[in-house]
Amino acid sequence: MAASFSATAIAQVRVRRTGIAMYLFGALSGVSFFIYGFVPTIPGALLASAINGLSFACFGVLWVTALQVHVPRRLLGRVTSVDYFGGTLLAPVAPIGAAFLAQSQGPAFVFVVAGAITVVLTLAALVLPSIRDLE
Repeated sequence: MAASFSATAIAQVRVRRTGIAMYLFGALSGVSFFIYGFVPTIPGALLASAINGLSFACFGVLWVTALQVHVPRRLLGRVTSVDYFGGTLLAPVAPIGAAFLAQSQGPAFVFVVAGAITVVLTLAALVLPSIRDLE
């Protein structure tokens, strides 16, 4: 529900600094992982899931919009396929690493580490002018 509402809402707003907004939504996703790790309860999981859904939906709307605005129409199919391939390339590797880490340190630790990695990497990307200046 949060994802549908947030995707609809973000699509109605003109975001001036799309790159900054996208990466702040990415960092918010990392915050949801912290909640999973630090508040391992049903209310904590519901809150974390709502935040993660909001973050994922808003990032996705802004990302696809940026692709459609900035990529020439004749290249959009190719660029989108490369984007999808790159975005899913490491997807099978992450659960394997998380499983080994969870076995030795526990699931809460995995969520905290995932949150830290997500927040640090997404905020670090904001030092790139090409991301900060993306409109």
